[in-house]
Amino acid sequence: MKGKKTGKAHWGSIYCFIFNIIFLLPILAEGSLYDKLFPLYVQTCAPIQTKKKDKFSIAGPVLPVLYIKGMCQDKTAPYPRVQLCQSQVDLTDPKAGTLIRVNRSSKNMHWIALEGNELGFHTGISHIQNRINSGQTAICSRIPIVPTQLPKMVDYLNQVNENYSEINHLYGINNRYASVIQNTLAAAGIESPASTHLPWLRVLFDPRIPTHLILSHSKKAKLVPDVLTYYRNPQIYRTLVKHGRPPIPYGTVFETFPMQSYDNSLFDLKSTLIKDFLNYTLALRSLKPITQLIQEEPKLDTKDFDSFYIHYLSWLNKTIKEITEKLTTFD
Repeated sequence: MKGKKTGKAHWGSIYCFIFNIIFLLPILAEGSLYDKLFPLYVQTCAPIQTKKKDKFSIAGPVLPVLYIKGMCQDKTAPYPRVQLCQSQVDLTDPKAGTLIRVNRSSKNMHWIALEGNELGFHTGISHIQNRINSGQTAICSRIPIVPTQLPKMVDYLNQVNENYSEINHLYGINNRYASVIQNTLAAAGIESPASTHLPWLRVLFDPRIPTHLILSHSKKAKLVPDVLTYYRNPQIYRTLVKHGRPPIPYGTVFETFPMQSYDNSLFDLKSTLIKDFLNYTLALRSLKPITQLIQEEPKLDTKDFDSFYIHYLSWLNKTIKEITEKLTTFD
């Protein structure tokens, strides 16, 4: 009986692995211009099932994947570990990163890593066409990051595999597979931490749906910069002060594969940068002097808000300058 259960888990893992290679990895092979403009980023992909135009629902039991540019495998370790890429690695190369996929069948590791995205170039068009015909696709978010965010993600992922052993093999259920992806992003200040090791009943009624994570990114990307809103949001406050940018910064794009039944402008980098430029320019022009804000909001912690205001203004000016420079690439 034990052997049969192991076999089922094994084939389920193989199915997910093959799906990720023939279906999700080709997304990572695209966008060389994006890699030149944003050499460091995290890309989360999850499957969805299209129903009709502008609507979709959750697809089958395929796990999300996370591609992290600037993170490489630690090939000296006897089990999957990651590290910062060495200085000689060309970070403008789309393959200069590592794909993280949660492994739900192994008893001695919680995630596996595929270095680079070269596997995406070896997929057969017939396999992709079958996915198109079945109406199944994947949705992805691609979020630029800065060097200070990478070490936190490296430390978290390594800690997860170090703490994983056969005695807590049920970690895959209690921790929920998508939670590893979310908590990796949380380590960089992009997401809020997900609860882990929940009681079984809580797990049943609190599933961590992979696509919900990406939809959350999309919602945050639409948030117009506002100093008071950012100040009162603990996650945005911490990330802006610590890393010099909000959790979902400019240059964040959302993609589907295959690109059908969607408004392509949502996934166009140039259009995204133009929208970001207009939003940030408007935010700078409408920013009130700090003395006026303190008068209008007497409950503010004056010293703390004054410090945050400086961080916010510095980030806003820097962002507008960077977007202006990047838009010249399209001329």
